[in-house]
Amino acid sequence: MALAGSAAVPSDKEDAVPDQIVSIGLLTAKDLELLGQGFRRHFPIQDDDLFKDLLAKLDELPARPEPRAKDRR
Repeated sequence: MALAGSAAVPSDKEDAVPDQIVSIGLLTAKDLELLGQGFRRHFPIQDDDLFKDLLAKLDELPARPEPRAKDRR
């Protein structure tokens, strides 16, 4: 994997400070379409069973996490 162990991804500009990675997302083709032409820094994956177990576990998670007890006031 190209980003494994990387703390940052370099910007297109030579003199720019690299951006720190703060999020990783799993996007569908429709998601990319909605994000538009301005969103160019994605890394496509092959359509195979390599991520099958991971995706199955992620599908078990609630769409939105339940608020923690101390946040429910």
